Amino acid sequence: MARWTNRRHAGTFARKCWQNRRRQGGQIESLEPRLALTAQLVVSEVMALNRDALFDGNGDASDWIEIQNLGNSAAELEGYYLTDDAERPTRWRFPTSDLPAGESLIVFASGDAGPDSLGYLHTSFRLDGDGESVTLVAPDGFSVVSQLVFPAQESNVAFG
Repeated sequence: MARWTNRRHAGTFARKCWQNRRRQGGQIESLEPRLALTAQLVVSEVMALNRDALFDGNGDASDWIEIQNLGNSAAELEGYYLTDDAERPTRWRFPTSDLPAGESLIVFASGDAGPDSLGYLHTSFRLDGDGESVTLVAPDGFSVVSQLVFPAQESNVAFG
């Protein structure tokens, strides 16, 4: 008998809640939004004809690529790739590098393929001032994360 009474009261309670909701115009209290913590990497800017706008750790005015993390958590870049050649998506691989949320990273496109004396990263390729694309490729070696296609450039003018 106790079970029957509980079920009966439970049904009555649910009915009263439904009736109250209908009287209030069907409004249901919304919950606070939940945000998933994710990194969002983009190739945001390039300078393919750097003459003297920005110098690397070797004192050279190398071309450069800017990667931004627009997400709300840090990104580990190790294993990602940068390329300017669709036929070679794994042209240059990022070493261990963290990119905090909301921050950006400059990678020099000098053809030197290693960090310089101040620790700046350098790709194994240079950018073409006549225009091309720069692609950030996922660690799987083929998934495009971000791509920036840029036209012919002017000296010391960034495109993004």
